[in-house]
Amino acid sequence: MSIETLRSAVAEMAAAIAVTARLIPASGSKILPPTYAGDGPSNSGRHNMTKPGPDGVSSWCSVDSPGSCANRAERALVDLGLGLDPLRVDFGNGEVLSTMQLPHRIFDAVLRDSQLNGVPFRKTKIGQAAIAATPTNASALLHCDPGSLVFGAWDSTGLGANSRPRTKWARALTCEISATQVEPVALAGNRLDPISIEGTDYAWVEEADGTLRQATEAELRPTTEGGLPRASDKSKDYPRLVKASKANHGNAHSLKPKGVLVHGDIVLNATLSLSRLRRYQFGDETTEGRLLLALMGLYGVLAVLNDGLDLRSGCDLAVENHQIDLVGLGTRAPLGLTLSEVEAALRTQVATIRLHSPVMFTPSKGLLDIRNASR
Repeated sequence: MSIETLRSAVAEMAAAIAVTARLIPASGSKILPPTYAGDGPSNSGRHNMTKPGPDGVSSWCSVDSPGSCANRAERALVDLGLGLDPLRVDFGNGEVLSTMQLPHRIFDAVLRDSQLNGVPFRKTKIGQAAIAATPTNASALLHCDPGSLVFGAWDSTGLGANSRPRTKWARALTCEISATQVEPVALAGNRLDPISIEGTDYAWVEEADGTLRQATEAELRPTTEGGLPRASDKSKDYPRLVKASKANHGNAHSLKPKGVLVHGDIVLNATLSLSRLRRYQFGDETTEGRLLLALMGLYGVLAVLNDGLDLRSGCDLAVENHQIDLVGLGTRAPLGLTLSEVEAALRTQVATIRLHSPVMFTPSKGLLDIRNASR
């Protein structure tokens, strides 16, 4: 099936492009899904999964969230080097972040607090055009940050008089990896001190320069009697008393609920909504612009699959098989496109669309001050 078939599908034939991939762990059947913050010290981290049944097995578990999948697809598009992310912020020393590397893309607070020739982003011609964009006139986003139309963006970061939330651009590409029939397991961690340091008392003194020494009897007294504060008191004053474990010495033993055994399947499901893309108008570039966005989404997903999924330590997945389908009203037809064919079409489409040339913004003094104060 040719790119022309895809062009027709984007124009009118299909509701969505669906990519389904069956994944397998690179080794064994245990994987480590992402861990999210719990609701207290006794529940410091947990996986996003359904409640286990009487047999201890959960019917569903998230292995990679839509947001994380989007970031992986964006990274693949940035690495392609086609200039699909022309708006960038230069922090100096080689650190440059583009809209495809910012959580809220063109409406991210980092770009909001940056400037071009002394003019804040939201007051520049580019910023004003992005803020004013609508689905019926979205050319500004197509030219300056097409990723916002593929992966979603929300103009919600305004401050002061600009604090009222504005346009929300829903993602056209939704991708998630999940596992079925999973059994929670524990992760064991042991450290045996190689030089036999033991003890759980606050017997060490940590100096401001990071050096350690044994505490004196006077320093071990309560702070009310002139002794030093303890690190457990969250004191930022130095010197302070620490345990051997705080200094990464001594023995450590732990057994924490972390990871799952997969008894079912691990599947990547990606849906690129063509009906959503057809809501966007780009003037005389409407047809070509929609095709560009579709190719971006499709390339991002296929590139991630082609590269392999080393999602995190303990969660390396390989692709066993995958399928691309065009989904319409009561129909589902295979779309026979390879990664190399999609890449070639995307390169051609980038040459067709008048993307904005790269623009380098600089962080404002306030943004740099806040960043430096947080380090």
